[in-house]
Amino acid sequence: MFPHASVKPFIGLAITGLLLTGCQSTATVLPDVFMAQEITPLSTSHSMNDHLGRQDAISPTSGVSYRVYQLPLQDEPVLITVSASEFIPQLALFSEDGSLLARNYSYEYTTSLMHRTTRPGTHLLVVSSTEPRQGGTFNLAVETLEDQGDFELGVPSQVTGILSSRLISHPRRNTPMDRYILTVDEAATIEIRMSSDDFDTYLSLAHMNSSQVIAENDDWGGTTNSRILTHLDPGQYEVWASSFGGHAQGRYELTTRSTASQISEAFVFGELYLGMLGEPRSDIPGSHRTGQPLSFSLEEASVIQAELRSDSFDAFLVLTTADGHFITEDDDSAGSLDARIIHNLPAGDYQLWASSFSDRESGEYELDTQLLAEPEVLSIELGESLQGHLSRESGVSHTRQTYAQHYTFELSQATDVVIDLSSNDFDTYLLLKSSTGALLESNDDIASGNTDSRIRTRLEAGSYQIVATAFTFSATGQYELSLREASTAASGGSKL
Repeated sequence: MFPHASVKPFIGLAITGLLLTGCQSTATVLPDVFMAQEITPLSTSHSMNDHLGRQDAISPTSGVSYRVYQLPLQDEPVLITVSASEFIPQLALFSEDGSLLARNYSYEYTTSLMHRTTRPGTHLLVVSSTEPRQGGTFNLAVETLEDQGDFELGVPSQVTGILSSRLISHPRRNTPMDRYILTVDEAATIEIRMSSDDFDTYLSLAHMNSSQVIAENDDWGGTTNSRILTHLDPGQYEVWASSFGGHAQGRYELTTRSTASQISEAFVFGELYLGMLGEPRSDIPGSHRTGQPLSFSLEEASVIQAELRSDSFDAFLVLTTADGHFITEDDDSAGSLDARIIHNLPAGDYQLWASSFSDRESGEYELDTQLLAEPEVLSIELGESLQGHLSRESGVSHTRQTYAQHYTFELSQATDVVIDLSSNDFDTYLLLKSSTGALLESNDDIASGNTDSRIRTRLEAGSYQIVATAFTFSATGQYELSLREASTAASGGSKL
């Protein structure tokens, strides 16, 4: 254990605006001037045990205890780790003139900070608790790391790195990053993965000597790790290994490999298309996104359905005319993070755009397209109650892009009607339309806590349509539909 040394506190160490967030969202601000009476000397490549308690300096603004250490640093990366069992620690590193160089905290009992100084000389290291009246025994270790120098990647390759507060920042996110030069010898589908147990990774792929991003990814496969899958031509590219959060630091692993991919030779409407979202990408008309266009033609007016599915990215689908006029778009209507568009189109030429919700995501996808037959239309009489089953075969609501059953009814005179739709299997949704398909009224829930649907309105004599559907896109199951006069419904309608 290093002996405590009475070192004259540094003069003029004004720490302005330093904000460290505690484990319970409590802001703890270090004092404007270090008030420690003792500053313990440290050296690199050593470990020591110490104790944080009431005898140590206490921040007058936050009430947290802290200890100050004197640490000489040269132009080489160091890893500082503090481990405790009775409190959650935080670390902050300052230059001799009081400038904040790096800081880190976590929600665990071990916190690490990695830094390579640009100001060789004496530094001050502060170990503190995250909450007032916390303290206890802790271990403080300082380790000199090997300088990795320039980073190079081939295919395949596997490297282990340490993300720290380096001189290089991510051009788009302004977070610390490591930059790798990736050399691709022959055209191939390349998979790049970044994983870490210490932080939420963020991975970007860019053209060489340019900030033009080809693809990037935050979370993949239900984890906070990152993956890029795209086709690359021979040449050199830049890989930016970073974190989602600006302060995150720690060890990570980066791997590259070529992989076989099943890509369809051509897109044919009505056939399952397997594609790869990556380079090249084009600007989507009427949208701020980029994507890959897939063209098709209709010889006659038709209702189309297109579903874009991917395990690699959050799918986003856009429909435009062939000459670039925006028609519609969708994000998650097919469930999970997949997209679905259902639209009634006249004869003509069109484009479906495979894209992602977040810019520059990449990976494999499948596009399933089909022409939908006109849904079967059933009839219901005033005063009648019907049982039905909602399924994929029922048809689709073009308004909501959900499975739906369509009904028609006639009124011989102006009537106050009540339409009830109830189900124990799904959250119902009810639409009332004119004979031409114009939406007149709709309802989701009768009341708070009741997911059945009801429309009460006065209608003139004529023909009308009822669409019995669901609130969610893929819901199916049994339902009951009733059409009554308002006076009759008041004495015995659907459950409330």
